Amino acid sequence: MVGPQWIESILEVTGLDPLGVQAISIRIYGYLLPGISNVTNRLRYYSFLCWVLYNYTKKGGSNNLDDWRMYIRKAEFLFSLISDVHHINEQGSSSTVGSDTSTPLIKKYDLDVIDLTKYTQYEDSPDRYFQNKGGGFAQYYKGPMENLKLVIKGGPLRVQLAENVKTTGERRFGVKAALVFSKNRYIELFHNCITKGKVTRNELSSMAESLCACQIINNTEEYDLLVNLLFDADKEYGRSGSRRRKTFYLILKFLKDTKSHGLSIEEYRNICMYRHYHNGQSLNISHHYDDVLSIWHIYQMHEYFCYALQSLLYVFERMIDEYQGSFDDIAELIKGEIQRGMSASLPSDLKSFSDVRFDAGTKLDAFINSIAFSNKSDSDWYSNTISEYYLKHEIDKFIEAKNLTAIFCLAYILLVKIHLKTNVSKDFYNYGENLNFRIYSSNIITLNKMIETTNDLWAFIRQVLRECVVDRHTIVALRKFRYEKKSTLRYSIEKNVYVRTNKLKYDVPVFTNPRLQQAFRFLEDLGMAEKMDNKKYIITSAGKQFLVGINEL
Repeated sequence: MVGPQWIESILEVTGLDPLGVQAISIRIYGYLLPGISNVTNRLRYYSFLCWVLYNYTKKGGSNNLDDWRMYIRKAEFLFSLISDVHHINEQGSSSTVGSDTSTPLIKKYDLDVIDLTKYTQYEDSPDRYFQNKGGGFAQYYKGPMENLKLVIKGGPLRVQLAENVKTTGERRFGVKAALVFSKNRYIELFHNCITKGKVTRNELSSMAESLCACQIINNTEEYDLLVNLLFDADKEYGRSGSRRRKTFYLILKFLKDTKSHGLSIEEYRNICMYRHYHNGQSLNISHHYDDVLSIWHIYQMHEYFCYALQSLLYVFERMIDEYQGSFDDIAELIKGEIQRGMSASLPSDLKSFSDVRFDAGTKLDAFINSIAFSNKSDSDWYSNTISEYYLKHEIDKFIEAKNLTAIFCLAYILLVKIHLKTNVSKDFYNYGENLNFRIYSSNIITLNKMIETTNDLWAFIRQVLRECVVDRHTIVALRKFRYEKKSTLRYSIEKNVYVRTNKLKYDVPVFTNPRLQQAFRFLEDLGMAEKMDNKKYIITSAGKQFLVGINEL
């Protein structure tokens, strides 16, 4: 008989999406920017990695998987070292694969010779540049490169360059990308450094002018190929290529129209949603781009929806940290706090909502109408003190101040504003159906249905808090534990009493990263955009020139 044994300890982690509501956002931005991911930070990897695979095979590399992995690991780390040398006098890293290791190595230590083998071994060590055996290629770039017809699965190395298919006429671009990259200066020196496993400081400096991640513009053929990949000039990618091209067009158009003010990623998202610039100027864009603009509009609406729900989770966590009780106890406690101090909790510039009452007898339709009455034109969203954009930033301030009452109230006002914008929008429901929103239990459509089924304000408030926040988090956390054996549960329930899990930090609401950071960086790599000191971007003369011709694509 086996006696009692200790079970394996449970790993507690915070989790990136404690309510499981961001899946719709991820689905949308994947639909709009196919072939890009949140970790494909530099455009030139799409041609560089094709060359690495091509060159390994051409130079007689074996079919042994470990030999291939060591070759690509050395190539990636060498590429990162070169980029760091080229930008040695700049702040920050080169955003290349392995830059966390290569950047301090270049900037802090005056080494004449760098041993590539030391930093590219599989074994866990403080010197290792990347954990995944297949390097950044396997973990970051392989999937997007398959999407762009640069590589395909198969062969002894589990991946191979994609070539044109003669039988069907389908064009693939892996071999072409490899060949244009091979025309860069010092490419043989690069290969020789990989082979010998070492590189000198002088060799890095020599290769930097042609092989840095930023030096696409020096190779006309490579530049043209990468532009074609992003903008699908040859119409090889069908509808997915069209959506990617239209998104990049919108970014360039917004960059041009915002002029010296510059454009941040957050502003891009909100311009798509409100269809006005920060200064109130309306968009002057061809109807040809309406489909993609509308989907970005829906994306940002859903982001505000997620932000409101995450804000409610933050409040609930804070409340049970101070007052343990049942759900009903916590809900009544919040209700009492709000009714005692609603007006005192709001700053003077949000007194527009002074008529918005959270009283026990308030009807939901009256609550909604009072918010609708406070609405202003979307054209002044940037300075409008009751726009979704402004409310989100006010919630951020109240999180800093730990003003739970104000956070709770503004989160519900934000949800109602989203309802008012989407409930009568045929476009929203049409796109929601096309993108299959209904497979996700928490979304704006379910919010609108909740509002339709009751006219009791506090019944609605309790339903959202219970179903979309508290119960939803429990389901998501238990599912994660089942499949990954990781506990992300923010609280335990003991005899119907919610008890905070103290080991985990509070979940502060966040937006998703919709690959726009990478899209902006790609335009910077192509010389079409430039990043300013305030982290906003402006368009360059090359970007303006390209924008003139993009409508012809």
